[in-house]
Amino acid sequence: MASELANFAKTGRNVFQLMSETIPAKTFFIASTRNDRFIILDVFNKEGGCTVPSTFNAPLEESYCNMVVAHHKPLLIKNTAQSSLVNHMPVTSLFTIGSYLGVPIVLEDGKTFGTLCAMDPEPDVFNESHIPKLETFASLIGSTLQLEEYFSQLRKYETQTKRELQLSRKIQKSTLMKPLDDSKLSIDSIYVPSHFLSGDLCAWYEIEDGVYGVIVLDVMGHGVSSALIGMAITPALKKVMSEKINPYEVMCELNRMLNELLEGDEELFTFVTGIYALIDTNKQSITYMNAGHPPGLLINKSGIHSLDRGSMPLGIFKELPNHCGIVELHGNWDLLLYTDGLTDEFRADGEKGIDTIMSYYTHSKETNQSFLEVMQKFISKTEGYNDDICAVMISPKQKITTNNLIPLPHKIET
Repeated sequence: MASELANFAKTGRNVFQLMSETIPAKTFFIASTRNDRFIILDVFNKEGGCTVPSTFNAPLEESYCNMVVAHHKPLLIKNTAQSSLVNHMPVTSLFTIGSYLGVPIVLEDGKTFGTLCAMDPEPDVFNESHIPKLETFASLIGSTLQLEEYFSQLRKYETQTKRELQLSRKIQKSTLMKPLDDSKLSIDSIYVPSHFLSGDLCAWYEIEDGVYGVIVLDVMGHGVSSALIGMAITPALKKVMSEKINPYEVMCELNRMLNELLEGDEELFTFVTGIYALIDTNKQSITYMNAGHPPGLLINKSGIHSLDRGSMPLGIFKELPNHCGIVELHGNWDLLLYTDGLTDEFRADGEKGIDTIMSYYTHSKETNQSFLEVMQKFISKTEGYNDDICAVMISPKQKITTNNLIPLPHKIET
């Protein structure tokens, strides 16, 4: 308990000083009486006061305080030499106690923490009028100790919560997709939580020979609640994408799952934006559905094509309108799917986030660097993020040359 009194000790001197100006005693001390031990925690002694050591630990029965806590009320002894209660106790002469006043220190839960005591080597220093004054100070000390205990519990809770969040983050990271690199496509991602956990998620699978499903989802908000919803969806993604295949049917199934997950809880309102792209390298086409999500960017020689056709976010209504988009693939191309945390991070100086992203894209191609690596380097220089960041880059196994680059207004120097 001495460690729990560390913060109280900063104000304890002032409290003792105030008591000494109110109650005519040369010595004051605070003692703990828990676990049948009498432990002195702090002492205030004027010149000529009692011979009380700064630290003392003895069986509770050997102290005056034993009688205070046993009866749960103040103990006033005007003259210890004439009191049959204490004149035989060794502590009387050890501490040179002539007169004594002690009151219990009671915590908020009604349990006795210990005692606040006033003593003097001379007899007849105290009377009944001093009891309520000492009780007031004991109440103040009890409240302070209670706050110390609350803060101690809070610190333990924060430490435990931090450890649990760190473990949860490791678990969430373990579920992230490994890069795909086969004879037809390469798929990779960057994933940066704004806090310990992220509400963004992404996944990709080869559904059939040469046919790939890629999905990016963003649960509204960020932190633990959105991460838990995302982690509840993640295990089902492969099955849903493999069985439903068609983007509209995939999104409808995810919408059904979310509505079922959130059903019956009116206080928990959330939704999920997302985009699902079905890439068919055999037919050289992308069929996709955008559910209230930032548009995917298909980049090829002819320009930037937004994958924005779709409907409202998932988890709001039971049914989704069937609005899918189809784009044909010609020559070299890259497809960027991302959450709005990426564009928010790159929005600066009045420039749209997409413009900045495309400038980095051009720079990465001209310098023969990985676009996602360039993005990651930029993001790593930023301290703190307002939102989770997730980006997925899909590219065919054909190297895009400088001649295929899209003309853009400026380059980024790194």
